[in-house]
Amino acid sequence: MPELPPIEFVDPDRLLTLWRAKNKMGYQKKIASKGFLHENSRTLTSFLGQHGLPEPGSTVFELGCGSGRNLHYLLGVEDLKLVGNDLCRSECLKHMEPQVKQRVRFIEQDTLSLLQGDPFQVDLLLASDHFMHLPPESLQTCLNLLVDRWSPSFICLRECLTARLKPRKKLQAPRWVHDYSPLDRAFRVIAEQGVADPRRRDSAETHYTLTLFRHRG
Repeated sequence: MPELPPIEFVDPDRLLTLWRAKNKMGYQKKIASKGFLHENSRTLTSFLGQHGLPEPGSTVFELGCGSGRNLHYLLGVEDLKLVGNDLCRSECLKHMEPQVKQRVRFIEQDTLSLLQGDPFQVDLLLASDHFMHLPPESLQTCLNLLVDRWSPSFICLRECLTARLKPRKKLQAPRWVHDYSPLDRAFRVIAEQGVADPRRRDSAETHYTLTLFRHRG
């Protein structure tokens, strides 16, 4: 088990070690069973549906897809091509719904290395509660790669509004609030929605933001 990274931790390699350790200790099984996370997925897919996405026959690529919870709620779209990536293929597929497993093309790789590789056609790129766990420097590189090399038609982000740079528990990952302005070079925001934490039903406070970007081309 790796040591918990210090507060100033921004080393991508150490972060990958942390996430691989979490997966080996049952992280995917734990989050697959959380009811409030399924509520998050339903909110995300409803948000997309309000804007006619994803379109039938299109390709959806989710970065950090885990066990495919979000992709599961998109299965009703006709002829949809599903691509997902995460760090631990065996753990993710073990807890993935059979309907998703049959249809998804799974890529085992960290996000930065994947985006530095050869791009493929993507109509809708999803990153839900994912970019917030990347160190700022790595995230800025990823955003520039999305603009300069990948150019998906749409990007949908679900990201937090509060940072957590002092993890309180062992194997708890840091969480950053990022600047997504590098996307402005090629994308424009067409929809945004604040989301409350479903675990805090007595509060309407916004904890996350859903943002939908459309390519300017």
